[in-house]
Amino acid sequence: MNADWTYNDEDDTFGPDDDASFSEGPRALRDSDDPNAQWVKNFASVFLQEMLRHEGRGGHAKFSVCRRCCSAIPEYRCRDCLGGGELLCRGCLVTAHRQLFFHRVERWTGNHFDKVKLKDLGVRIQLGHWDDVDGRCAHPLRAPGDDFVIIDVSGVHEVGVDFCGCGGGGHHCVQLLRASAT
Repeated sequence: MNADWTYNDEDDTFGPDDDASFSEGPRALRDSDDPNAQWVKNFASVFLQEMLRHEGRGGHAKFSVCRRCCSAIPEYRCRDCLGGGELLCRGCLVTAHRQLFFHRVERWTGNHFDKVKLKDLGVRIQLGHWDDVDGRCAHPLRAPGDDFVIIDVSGVHEVGVDFCGCGGGGHHCVQLLRASAT
């Protein structure tokens, strides 16, 4: 419908002019009428290429040594860190994740990535030393059974937990309560 709309001062209304002509019939199609078709036409191949790139080593395949330490083989990546899946050596990845216990890490096998637990790489949660700069205890005590499981929004995580063994952290129960994120 095409019409000229005007404001009428006499009755304080807004509407089509009396002499406005209305035409019936279908309007011309626009790209916005079918956004899925527009997306497929303009972006589907780019999205597919980027998804496949993320499954592999992407732009990081050209580096034969870790870009942070420039010495070890880069074979680990974190799915949760920004950086486009930057490949790091084990030492640099562990250092970068000392306080990021719930990130999801993978190791390049030569063909694909396999999931790896940060606990298996040596990352441990140190309890009882909240005020220390580095958060480390000189006499850490491994949790009995060393089988802590934490459920987080990113998944279920087996983590290594160390209690304070130097006496400064208090009872183990207090150390766990103080570790609460709330």
